[in-house]
Amino acid sequence: YIQTQTPIEYLSRNIAAVNILNALFMVIAGAFAIICFKLGNDIQSLFVIVALLNAIVGLFIFNRVPEFTMQMGAWLLMHSIYRIGKHDLDNIPEDGPAILACNHVSFVDPIVIGAVSPRPMRFVMYHKIYNLPVINRFFKQAGAIPIAPMKEDPALLERAYDSIAKALENNELVVIFPEGGLTPDGELQELKPGITRILERTPVPVVPMAISGLWGTWFSRFKGRAMKGWPRNWMKKINVYTGSPIAPHAVNIELLRSEINKLKG
Repeated sequence: YIQTQTPIEYLSRNIAAVNILNALFMVIAGAFAIICFKLGNDIQSLFVIVALLNAIVGLFIFNRVPEFTMQMGAWLLMHSIYRIGKHDLDNIPEDGPAILACNHVSFVDPIVIGAVSPRPMRFVMYHKIYNLPVINRFFKQAGAIPIAPMKEDPALLERAYDSIAKALENNELVVIFPEGGLTPDGELQELKPGITRILERTPVPVVPMAISGLWGTWFSRFKGRAMKGWPRNWMKKINVYTGSPIAPHAVNIELLRSEINKLKG
């Protein structure tokens, strides 16, 4: 996380500082182990104590850097239930703002993208999913941006555009699913024009992306409704493809749809 988020001019000194801290804490850990043994604890007890202390530190990290913890959790979860192939992820800019536009196959698409991304991302998501009880807190921690169609909530739509512009001005990556919803048949649907409005306000590169292999899984609408019946297709091979960035002045709906379709195969 430090290597990907530190400005390049400060990277070497930050890594050096981390190495010093690592050495310091190894010495502290050795002294801590000696004290535990002097107090009559055995090796099993030491492991339990260290595990509890790590849990506390993990909670601290989650509160301070939630996007890092969530990205790690996404990686563990997705690689536990699928075999993920990653293709040309170096097309994602190492720094600076960009929009990633991806097809929308299943409810776990954002988790898959988050699991393979080299950088933290802000996901634009449908407001009714964003506001679901319990998981809403995680969406907020991840910096997701809720959005609604004009006919449902014009004010929320405007706030979403404002949030997207602010994120891009802050040199962040923003992921959108320009179809505006899950595919009902596995094919790429017509793209909504919202991306052109985003680019008019904040011209940044657009990186086309595509996910293949998730159609037919439990999280897709393969049988009309997602997450219905028994879970299926665990450990299926899925692939994430990333295309070359498109300059903002060259982006149009037809070109973007064509590029996503090519990646999707």
